[in-house]
Order: sequence, then structure tokens, then C-alpha cells
Amino acid sequence: MAIRVAIGPLPGVALIGGILLVWFYPITRQRHQQILMELEERRQQYHPSTERSP
Repeated sequence: MAIRVAIGPLPGVALIGGILLVWFYPITRQRHQQILMELEERRQQYHPSTERSP
């Protein structure tokens, strides 16, 4: 019985949960660019010798 739950309903519930999380997490292209810039600033702060190009 546990195997049936592990390969049937459990992944389905996880998938639906993931879809709902993505659906209600609004992110625009502008916000995505802002996040990428903030991450690059942090990388430069902790590893100043490492340069990345987009």
C-alpha cells in the first residue's frame, strides 16, 4: 500500500502543490533582472576576482 501511495497520489499532490506555488508567485522580467543583478553584486562582494559576463 505504501508503494502505491508513493508512486501515485503523492507525486500528484506534490505536482499540484508546485504548480500552485508557481502560479501565485508573480515574477516579471523586470523583477528577474533585478534579482540577477543583486546576485551578481553579492558574487562580486564575496569573490571580487571572479568576473562573469551574461
